[in-house]
Amino acid sequence: MALIPSIMNIKEFFRKLIRPVVMFNCLGMILVTLLLGIGVYFGLDLYTNHGDDIEMPDLYGVNLDVATKKMEALGLRLEVIGKACRSQMPENAIVMQSVAKGGFVKKGRVIEVHINTLNPIVKIPEGVVGNCPRLEAEAILTNLGFQLTPPEYVVGETRDWVLQIKAAGKVVKPGTPVSVKTPITIVLSDGTTQETYNGSDSIYYDAFMDEPEYNTYHEEVGYEEAETEAHVVEHEEE
Repeated sequence: MALIPSIMNIKEFFRKLIRPVVMFNCLGMILVTLLLGIGVYFGLDLYTNHGDDIEMPDLYGVNLDVATKKMEALGLRLEVIGKACRSQMPENAIVMQSVAKGGFVKKGRVIEVHINTLNPIVKIPEGVVGNCPRLEAEAILTNLGFQLTPPEYVVGETRDWVLQIKAAGKVVKPGTPVSVKTPITIVLSDGTTQETYNGSDSIYYDAFMDEPEYNTYHEEVGYEEAETEAHVVEHEEE
């Protein structure tokens, strides 16, 4: 007899569930969900300009004004970020572009370029010191018109990583105007320095710290003296 009220409650629940108002609300929720999904799909498609990829043309040797109009017609923009000196090319001809020929970009993309100047004074580019391997740095500086001497090596962690740039034997900072007739030397890391402990290495570091030989050495020599010796060696090499 106790099951009869339960059965009646279940029947009453389904009777209310299939009422027109409830069914209409459920269908409305499903319809709204579908519309939102369709809206998000087409909205993302428009936002990312899907299908509007533009193939990058070759701008090498093209006059800046001509290239600017060409890019505007494609929906792209040009920004001059530096100059190079190529005596065999006309003034304001493009010598480097941030997106290579044949690459695909979206409309509205800003393309960074270097233009030619007949003035032999060119700034040392940003982003080379501390951010480039040897081959990339040599390509950038050569494209700007600089004449490179054999590189120098100093003590450092990563082999062939650019640490400094020298002009006529003196260290120059990025952005410094230098004549392209001045010999440029790239100072590279020789890869002989081991990485120092950064506080998150393995537990074997703690065991090493407990070694008597390690503690005795640093009590006799000390960190400050070791660092001073390193600076002296680096100065002598320069």
